[in-house]
Parts: sequence; C-alpha cells; structure tokens
Amino acid sequence: MARNIATWKQHDLEPPARTTGLQNADGTPIDITGATNVTFIMRQVGSTGASAITRTATTVDAANGIVQLAWTTGDLDVVGVYDQDWRINWPTSRPQTVPNTGHNTIVVEDDLTAG
Repeated sequence: MARNIATWKQHDLEPPARTTGLQNADGTPIDITGATNVTFIMRQVGSTGASAITRTATTVDAANGIVQLAWTTGDLDVVGVYDQDWRINWPTSRPQTVPNTGHNTIVVEDDLTAG
C-alpha cells in the first residue's frame, strides 16, 4: 500500500481518518471480510513511547479493505507530525500491518481559534 499523508486542524473531529482501501505491497486490495478487526495506530514522529492512539477502526467496505476511525475529543489536541498504521487482526492470531513499509503520515496543524 502506498503511504499517505493527511492533515487535520488541531481539535477537529471531522472528517474521520479513512483508507481508500488497504492494499498488499503489490497494490492488490486486501479483502478483510474474515478479519477479526482492524486497529488504527498513531504515534508522534520521534516518540519511542506508547502510541497516542490504538483503537479499533470501523469497517466501511470489507471486500475492498476500506476502514475508518472516527476521531474523539482529545485525539487531535497536540500539534505535530504522526506516524500511522492499520493493523489487520486475522482470526489465526497472525497480524498484518499496512502499509508494509514505512508509515502513513498524519499532520495536526495549529488551530488559530484555539489559543
């Protein structure tokens, strides 16, 4: 899956973080119909601690691997650049992380009305 860059303003809750479709390294879509769930994982770039967000995503279109995460209050409070992955949890207890190389990038920009 190609890595993506997405930007939100600080404190915004819309739109949700959404894939255009989880893909294998060769670009073929991943059918997640049989998956237990998909986890959204996000951590600030350069951080070695725990992820800022690790939460189960909502499946939008399983056959095409489209999932999304609805932001909740506090998710986008800290301005910065974040690495983001999707972890497919298969019933065989064999996880699959997308993208398979590198990370997606989420940018949280300063909200001029917040301060």
